[in-house]
Amino acid sequence: MTQQAQQRLREILTSDSPYKFQGRLNAGQGLLCNNILHTRTAFKDDKEKPRLLYRGRYFDKINL
Repeated sequence: MTQQAQQRLREILTSDSPYKFQGRLNAGQGLLCNNILHTRTAFKDDKEKPRLLYRGRYFDKINL
């Protein structure tokens, strides 16, 4: 079952969909969202300008 779920998630993440967005945040930008599926890519921090990450976990869904 785990392998089937993994394959289905891979299909969703690689398919074309009007609900799938791809972008890159610039310095000073942020993202506010509910828990979503996402991919992870390698990130190298700039030693002169290290990134700052705030993460909040809430029990209630954010209604935007």
